[in-house]
Amino acid sequence: MYRLNVSHSKFAFRDAVIVLIAFTVLFAGVMPFITKAGRNEVFAASAAYSAVLVVFISNFSVTDK
Repeated sequence: MYRLNVSHSKFAFRDAVIVLIAFTVLFAGVMPFITKAGRNEVFAASAAYSAVLVVFISNFSVTDK
């Protein structure tokens, strides 16, 4: 995320959101295989994980140069 933040490109925020989605999907895809969690628990854990990532992205600012 640091590299996306300092790149100052106009697509930096879009790229950060794409990274957020990719890691959330990866997390949700791996979670059932490494735990005995059911569908409901995987959904809840993925929602919580993405909420934490959104908090980090909310501090993301892009300055046009």
